[in-house]
Amino acid sequence: MLPTPYAVGPVNVYLIMGAEPTLIDAGPATREGVEALRAGLAAAGLGPGDVRRVIVTHAHPDHYGGLALLGDEGRWEVAAHPRALLWMSGDPGMLDARVAFYVRFLEQAGVPASLLRTMERESLGLRSYPRGIALHRFLGEGERVKAGDGELVVRYTPGHASSAICLERTSDRLLFSGDALLGRISSNALVEPVGAWTGDRRASLPEYVRTLHRLRSLEVDLVLPGHGDPFPDHRALVDERLAFYRARRDHVLALLGGGPATVYDLCRSLFPGLERDQLFLGLSETVGYLDLLEEQGLVGHTMSEGVLRYHRQAGRTLSPSARAG
Repeated sequence: MLPTPYAVGPVNVYLIMGAEPTLIDAGPATREGVEALRAGLAAAGLGPGDVRRVIVTHAHPDHYGGLALLGDEGRWEVAAHPRALLWMSGDPGMLDARVAFYVRFLEQAGVPASLLRTMERESLGLRSYPRGIALHRFLGEGERVKAGDGELVVRYTPGHASSAICLERTSDRLLFSGDALLGRISSNALVEPVGAWTGDRRASLPEYVRTLHRLRSLEVDLVLPGHGDPFPDHRALVDERLAFYRARRDHVLALLGGGPATVYDLCRSLFPGLERDQLFLGLSETVGYLDLLEEQGLVGHTMSEGVLRYHRQAGRTLSPSARAG
């Protein structure tokens, strides 16, 4: 467990010992995080140079940033999903493209101009994403990767991040879940583009709901998450998360009974006490429920002066299968 400067708290990094010592994630790009990582390796009798590979569960800075500070100390293979390149690339124009993509999202969400300018000046937190980290191997659904004396099966689990993977060790029915499944908090389905940073927005929450259904079908006995303690009975947790999303989705539909609204309007109704530094997370969650409702034909939207306004579709109600989620 490594300290992070983020609200989510400490991050879990897992070391699998054996012929090919393997790290799952590398913690944040902070001195405290890297020192804790070195100390953990030393307790196992290893240094960074002894690690054969690092598997990044998803390209968020608390999970891969430590690689930027360790540099050449570890001559490991870095493996991740190809979508991780969107965040880890050293392309100098990539940051500006990211900011432009998210500013456009905020504009369409109806964020007031003064607040939007403040968020843009702060670069939406995107400068905390380390860049220029080489990826040596791309991992996709069903691939097998050596770790320690055994192997892990890759499960592609987009939603929280488009680069998210889980790693299943079938020999003892373990699942290294990254942030795709957390025991103590729900994973926010964050806004990302469909393609590169000039692309349309992904429907992240519907994607994550499908991921949860796939995770529920796995035969695992223990989940080792990216944050918090390991936990059994992942199916009960998945059912709890799906029920939560259904309830929130239905609440958003009820809010639209009062007439058309922007994502920002709905976000403020759902999360009235939300601080500015958490606003993007709230907007991501809100637009996710709207995406679910649009998939079910219950909600539509119009664009006026660059702002999206969502409305209920007349005569449409939730079907029994939609209620079941």
